[in-house]
Parts: sequence; C-alpha cells; structure tokens
Amino acid sequence: MGFSMLFLSFLEQCRQKSNFDKQSEEFREVVFYSEGSADWPHLGPVIKELLKAGQKVSYLSSEKDDIAFDLDHENFKCFFIGNGAIRTLLFFSIKAKIFIMTLPDLETYHLKKSKYAVHYIYIYHSINSTHMVYREHAFDAYDTIFCVGDHHKKEIRETEKVYGLPEKNLVNHGYGKLDDLIQKTRRKKTSLFGKKILLAPSWGTCSIIENNFSFEIIKLILESSYDLTVRLHPMTVRHHPKLKSQLENDFKEYRNFKIESNMNNNSSLYEADVLITDWSGISCEYAFVTKKPVLFLDTPKKINNSNYKKIKRKCLEDEIRFEIGEVLRMDQIEDIPKTIERLISQKNFFQKKIEKAQDSYIYNLGESAKVASLEILKIRKLLSEC
Repeated sequence: MGFSMLFLSFLEQCRQKSNFDKQSEEFREVVFYSEGSADWPHLGPVIKELLKAGQKVSYLSSEKDDIAFDLDHENFKCFFIGNGAIRTLLFFSIKAKIFIMTLPDLETYHLKKSKYAVHYIYIYHSINSTHMVYREHAFDAYDTIFCVGDHHKKEIRETEKVYGLPEKNLVNHGYGKLDDLIQKTRRKKTSLFGKKILLAPSWGTCSIIENNFSFEIIKLILESSYDLTVRLHPMTVRHHPKLKSQLENDFKEYRNFKIESNMNNNSSLYEADVLITDWSGISCEYAFVTKKPVLFLDTPKKINNSNYKKIKRKCLEDEIRFEIGEVLRMDQIEDIPKTIERLISQKNFFQKKIEKAQDSYIYNLGESAKVASLEILKIRKLLSEC
C-alpha cells in the first residue's frame, strides 16, 4: 500500500473513531472489538442474540472488509479502527460499560485497558487449553471469561491461585463457532466416507505446512488418489505471503489438489473424510461437527508459555488427540495413506468416542450464544445499578 493510500486509511480511521466517540451512551454500553472476519464466528452469534433482546451494540474492527459490516440492523453500528495508532488510542480512552473481544494479552503489550472504568469480557476463539498455547498472562486483565468447557474453568482458577490473582467471573459458556458449524452441517448432505482429505495445520514452529515435511506429506496424499484441500491458517498467510502461490505451482499437475485460505468458508471441513493437522484447534471443531476422525502429526508442541507447567493440569490438546483420532510421529509420515484407510474403516468406533468427548469438554452445546447474551445483559444491569 502506497503512502497516499496509508494516509487516506489513517484519516478514515480517525473519522471512524470520532464517530464512535460521539455515539450515545446506549451505543457504548456493549462494545465488541474484532481483529477481522475470522473473529465473526465467535462474536457474531452473541451479537445477534443481543440484538434480538433489544440491546444496542457497537462493533470496532481492525479489518475494513470485516463481514460484520454486512449486518444491517438499526441497533448495530460498525466502526473501522485499523490496527495502528488509532486503535491503540481508542483502547486507552474508550468510554464503554462492557468491552468484549477474543483478543488475548490485553494490557501485556501496546493494547491497554481504558483509563475509564470498563468491564472486560473475553470470548475464546479456540477450544484449546489456556496455559500452553497462550502466553503466560494472556487473560489476567479480563474481568469476565466465557469458558468453553470445564477445562478452561479449572485452568483459570488454578492460574489465579498460582499467581495470586483476584477471582474472575467465569461463565459456563460453550463454543459459538461449533454451535454454528453443527447447525449448518445439519442442513447439508453428509458425505460418505471415501476420498476427501483436509490438511489444516496451525501456524508457527508447530505447523506442518511451514516446515520441510510439507511437500512430502502433500505428495504422499495426492499420489494415493485422495482429493486434498490444504487450508492455510490466516497467520501463515500473513507471515508467508508467497507460500500459497508456491504450493499452487509445486502441485499444479495434480487435479485433486486445491488450497483454501478463506477461514469462513467451511465447505472443505464439512466434506472431508479425515482431517490431518498438528496442534491446531480445528481438530475439535472438525471432529465434533462431522463425528469423523483426525490424524495428528506429532510436530513440536505449540508452546507460547514456557512456564505452562506451573499449572498442574494436563492440556486438552494433549489429551483429546487420543480420543478423537490417532497420532503419527514425524518419522512415520510414509504411513499416512494406510493410516487414513484405517481411520475411515473405523468410522463407527470413532463416532462414539468423539460424541463422548464432545459431551465431556463443551458447555451448553447449541445454546452458547443465548447463554452469553443473558450473561452480558446481567452484567450490564449490575453495572448500571452501581
């Protein structure tokens, strides 16, 4: 983006911040922040429930093309604030009753809590545990946390004890994205097990697609006559902008190969017969939606908190991989085709295991947005009475 475009964008962000600051108190009671469209599956269902209840909602986004801007409702207002100085200033100076987001590490880096009294609510964008894949103090600054399952609740409580933190308001919430995916898959024809594979890695050092094994893995699957979709994580796309075109060029001769980088297009997830991943949270989403197994490749763990062992609890992402699929070491990748065949042949066995795991790990299946909306309205009322 050239200087003139950057300057025009900056001016637009200034204008949008000014417009938000001028909003009535009613539109600053409940405010959401989004890093972009990838947050909408987690925030959108809650927002729609609040709108049904007559609550006015403001939505601040760092992405100009956030799909939230497509929602037309008299009680819903969107503002583009970018991801630079205007966002930093707005965070520090925001006058809101409740501020809701999926952003960890609030107060740790440049995005600080407001100088005014604001109640902060965190909504998880992953089913994964809180103490290994997130940074050490990722959730300390929040007043209320909407927990996906009992594992989150126990981890946060133990974290509070270990670090001497005040107790947060922990809500038995659930996982809105999963609810939405399940609802949509019920309207689709479920594919028969057969020939479609989804390779959907995480990003960073644990990623299948960002290391030297990816070419060999992809080639193995394609030459075993499976239709393969590679789903690139948004952070992989951001940090490796040439990777998509490179993969397309490397495998252009294969008609059974395609790449997907739109995280809001879930067709490949619904249609896949087996998911192959590493430490990505998509494993639970896929298994719980389709009731089909996951093949985990045992790349190095995704560790963003070197002190995670201070919390004496096993991480969900460690335990659940043996409940919803199988694990292959990286020196066993030549076994991928026959492992896929075995997983497909054991579909009924895995369906029962996956259903049991889902019931164990997820609160309020199908009802999470309603639960969240009621809790937000309850908090708003309590704050109004103070």
